[in-house]
Amino acid sequence: MTTFYLFHFLAIMAELTDYQRTVILYCREFINELRQRDFISMDHDTYDAILLLMLDRGEFGPGMFREVEQYLNDLSGQLLMAYSREPQNTRLDSLYRRAGSLRDMVAGVLNGV
Repeated sequence: MTTFYLFHFLAIMAELTDYQRTVILYCREFINELRQRDFISMDHDTYDAILLLMLDRGEFGPGMFREVEQYLNDLSGQLLMAYSREPQNTRLDSLYRRAGSLRDMVAGVLNGV
């Protein structure tokens, strides 16, 4: 990695606010719940690692939240498909709504960047 690229990457890092930390914690909690329930077969670990990295460093780059937003978009789509196959499953409906709420929270973070 060149020095310029590394400097540019670090220059766009910003310190996490309390709200952003809360969003990250909510997302991690949601990912852990999805792992336990095994409703959707997606790579949850990569996104959990991104969230954990932001928490550990106490800072983030906008690209990190964009990745999480994309994950939540994809997840919402898969949950909606699963729910359309099982409309009587209220748990899937609840997970779909929760993914949408988290996606909106992440979008709010990105709009504030």
